[in-house]
Amino acid sequence: MMHKLIDDIGASLDQHNLAIFPDNQASVSQLPTDFITPLSHLSFLAISGLDSAKFMQGQLTCDVDEINLIQSRPGAHCNPKGRMLTSFHLAQCGEQDYLFSTVQDNLASLKGGLAKYIVFSKAKLTDSDYVALGLSGPKAAAFIAGIFGSAPTGPNQQLIRDEKIVIACAGDVPRFQVWLPSEQALEFWQQAVKSLVAADTSAWLLEDIRAGLANVVAATSGLFIPQMINLEQWEGVSFTKGCYTGQEIVARMKFLGKMKRHLYHFTSSASSLSPASPLYGSDSEQSIGEVVSAVSINANTTEGLAVLADKSVTNGVFSGLERRHSLSLKPLIIKD
Repeated sequence: MMHKLIDDIGASLDQHNLAIFPDNQASVSQLPTDFITPLSHLSFLAISGLDSAKFMQGQLTCDVDEINLIQSRPGAHCNPKGRMLTSFHLAQCGEQDYLFSTVQDNLASLKGGLAKYIVFSKAKLTDSDYVALGLSGPKAAAFIAGIFGSAPTGPNQQLIRDEKIVIACAGDVPRFQVWLPSEQALEFWQQAVKSLVAADTSAWLLEDIRAGLANVVAATSGLFIPQMINLEQWEGVSFTKGCYTGQEIVARMKFLGKMKRHLYHFTSSASSLSPASPLYGSDSEQSIGEVVSAVSINANTTEGLAVLADKSVTNGVFSGLERRHSLSLKPLIIKD
């Protein structure tokens, strides 16, 4: 599947399963205007059957009834305390058929968590051979329009053609995820690189960070409630659809509580930040938050997203108890 595509296009995978190209001119320190990259960190899970939508509606934060052949949704699967175990993007690909895209190291958790309850429904979970590509820039929009007849314009909008699904993503430039069967991926790639630059997966992750798009990975599973990563901003949480696992806590925080932790964009000179890395204030031995995602721009700069306690950020935020590296912050508080 993805591994074969990586070999065929002359890339390799690093220790985080991110695609890298040897001697790549399209570095994250100088993002190309128009690029394509393998989203090698993502894996897919299929769900199908008469009760598939009904089953998911009682398990996931997003409103599955809003998902159709032209609208997808992000979402999360929570524990009873409202903490996200996994995050995902969910698309409909047939009358009773759906695809989850999730970070690879959380695929088993998502599948296992849903499998506990699906035995009571007329639905089934199966592994999928789909792979994902990320396309960015105006030329990417033109290429997508040529393949699909048009290009989706708003985040979460999607189009389907010949088993390929294209989903528009948030960002300062047109951005798209293309999900397609693995046997179609190489031909699609070869067409795309005629007009787009091949880039490392980290280029896409950096654009996600700058757009404020956060995902749960294995290291951060169980740490955050959906509002902490602004999931509701991207239509990934419904407060009106009814019960789902963790709904009571998530809704209580929305209507009765006050969020004390929020998502922040940061830059830092620290070079080793990774998801779940603890962050500290200037005068406390206790962590005031955690890194959600991070990308190294160069040897001296890391850019990322972090969930932090609002009251503790005013006097500075640092990585590591030794506080050698400070973080420059930009709040991403959208709404509570």
